[in-house]
Amino acid sequence: VKLRVRLERSVLGLVALEEAQEAWAPGEQRRIAATVVSARHLPKMDLMGLCDPYVVLAMRGKECRTGVRKNTLSPDWGEELALPWLHSAAEADGAGDLEVRVFDWDAGSAGDLVGIARVDGAVVFRRKVGAVSEVTLELGGVGKDGSPT
Repeated sequence: VKLRVRLERSVLGLVALEEAQEAWAPGEQRRIAATVVSARHLPKMDLMGLCDPYVVLAMRGKECRTGVRKNTLSPDWGEELALPWLHSAAEADGAGDLEVRVFDWDAGSAGDLVGIARVDGAVVFRRKVGAVSEVTLELGGVGKDGSPT
């Protein structure tokens, strides 16, 4: 799964995307905004068809998800998802992992898990505000064509 990850900040309710210093200002909040770009070589999950994937980003018990891409093993999303605001450097240091879960959508039931990857949230929160990092994560599985997912 390919992601573009950016750290945003808000001071007194105003969102600032420009690069800022590392130290948190009084009243400042920060959050991770990630663009879910694409996935490649997903395994065939459906008996009739390929895979209907969607991505869930989770951190600290909060989740956000992309839309479903129907009948594909190599979906493109280009969707930006923003996780909840954190209010202090101490809270960010204890944020835990950013979990990236890929599911196969099924009508009338919970999605089937395709795979999980994790990014250390504390590392992301130590980056400069506004800096964009592109990262490709392996889900630990092997797709239908034999390539890593």
